[in-house]
Amino acid sequence: MKKLLGIFLIISMVWGCYQIESYPPEPEITYVSFELTDSVDLLGNMVLTGVLRFSFIDGDGDVGDYAPTDTSQNDSVKHVFIDLYKKEDGIFVRQDLIVDYYYRIPYFEPGANNPVLKGDVLISDLNFYAPFGGDTLRYQFYMRDRAGNKSNIEQTNVFVPQDSLNLRE
Repeated sequence: MKKLLGIFLIISMVWGCYQIESYPPEPEITYVSFELTDSVDLLGNMVLTGVLRFSFIDGDGDVGDYAPTDTSQNDSVKHVFIDLYKKEDGIFVRQDLIVDYYYRIPYFEPGANNPVLKGDVLISDLNFYAPFGGDTLRYQFYMRDRAGNKSNIEQTNVFVPQDSLNLRE
């Protein structure tokens, strides 16, 4: 009986170590942080450099894509979509940008036994150039996997670009 109990304990410990996590096939994202730091670009212009960080979980692990060899397909492999919102009369209104904030995530291969893919995404070129206004802003963002499944929508904390300036004397 003790031998049978010992074998059962060993099997249950091994089984517990290799249990596969289960998540839906749609990616789920979680906002982690957004930071603005003042800097100077290559031409000597004052710039606020924005860095967005969020984490994701994708149940079937189909996140990212290879860089297209045909440059006409560049827009078809975008995975992260970011919109800028400005507070106007107490309501956040989506802003039309000259250049859209769409990004490609590199191809990731899930593990052989567990298709779940978890990770962090860091986007480091959400920049503001002088003159820095006193507008109240926030970003809203989501991602898509290779199957086209759309994640939930997350948003940054509210920020005012000029408040991030580290004025040097």
